Amino acid sequence: MPAMRNASLALREQRGIVRVRVNWPTVDAKPPVLAFLSSDDVRLDTADALCRGLCADAGILVLSVRTACFDTATTTLEWTADHAEQLDADPATVLVGGSGRGGALAAAVALGARDNGWPDLTRQVLIRPDFSGYPDGLAGVAPATVVGISDYSDRLRGAGVEVEQVGAICDLAPVLRRAMTLDRAAGLNT
Repeated sequence: MPAMRNASLALREQRGIVRVRVNWPTVDAKPPVLAFLSSDDVRLDTADALCRGLCADAGILVLSVRTACFDTATTTLEWTADHAEQLDADPATVLVGGSGRGGALAAAVALGARDNGWPDLTRQVLIRPDFSGYPDGLAGVAPATVVGISDYSDRLRGAGVEVEQVGAICDLAPVLRRAMTLDRAAGLNT
């Protein structure tokens, strides 16, 4: 696994302080940046290992936060997009992701980003998203990479959203690395 560095940050929001873990990959260029949302029911060491793996193996700068709240998830994503340049990441390649209920939060935040016009997301990364109810009106939301079988993938495809299905977490990093290369190339050609 390539070397990387990490740190903890404290972000202010209406409800107080949000603790965020940041993992920087060792890469030559400015990496994409992922705001990764873990739900409170996910063990911290499990989420941290996943985020470190994505950072090292996919070459993505990963900010991870444990949250059960849409406002905290939105604050984290907006802060990530606002500070990508200061984090030495590519401000034009911002992703949001999560696992379980964090994946459902990431999908909701992606809808909010589309509806509010900020931030401009490159991709959603949803790991076995756990929805209590599916949102409507998915057209125009950021493309998604989804780990595991999810009815949400079918709903996204039905709305014309690009979806890449991944069978297992161990396959996620190479798929994201390839997707980021393709997304960046498409951005340069438009």
